[in-house]
Amino acid sequence: IKPGSNIKGLSTKPIDNRPRCKNYGCNQYYTEEDNIDGSCTHHTGPPIFHDTAKFWSCCPDRKAFDFESFQAIAGCAVSKHSEINQKISIGASPNTPLESNAKPVGPVLKSIEEYNTDNTNAATAVDSAIKTLTERKSSRKEDGTARCQRRGCQKIFNYSSENNSDSCCFHQGQPIFHDVAKYWSCCPERKCYDFDDFLKVPGCVIGYHDDG
Repeated sequence: IKPGSNIKGLSTKPIDNRPRCKNYGCNQYYTEEDNIDGSCTHHTGPPIFHDTAKFWSCCPDRKAFDFESFQAIAGCAVSKHSEINQKISIGASPNTPLESNAKPVGPVLKSIEEYNTDNTNAATAVDSAIKTLTERKSSRKEDGTARCQRRGCQKIFNYSSENNSDSCCFHQGQPIFHDVAKYWSCCPERKCYDFDDFLKVPGCVIGYHDDG
């Protein structure tokens, strides 16, 4: 891991020759052996960037105003991972009507509710766990300390004197919960089956702490 001045400059090269999922909001590296129905939690529509708001066209009520919060928005559908390039990389402005005859691209999709109904052994409380891991709020205190809000870090630090380009070791991906396995989309090879062990998986990126 090499220190970087900020997350925008991070490398996204795969560790090996595994394909990278092209489904909206996934970007996870995977193997064909592990690519089963329900492996991918993703969005069904392209992203929309309108003024300062960022959101997925399939989830217009979940808007974000910074890129990290936008990336943390959990997907709304489950299916297999896919190497098929999406025809639309960025959606049209909210003022521009979408084509009514547009055809869906990729594998057959299921809503999360449909998947959970068909798979009674799927992990429960996924929504609350993802919310706990991705929720952002200001953590600064009057004594000069703050708790890092980056995924996989959560360390308490002094925001005036202890925040350098190599202070934080965190995950740049999203938490994935599939059946009983728990892992980060950026580190799919580090699967855990206990939530405490999952929280202890070391980050894969070095950068500045984020106090929210």
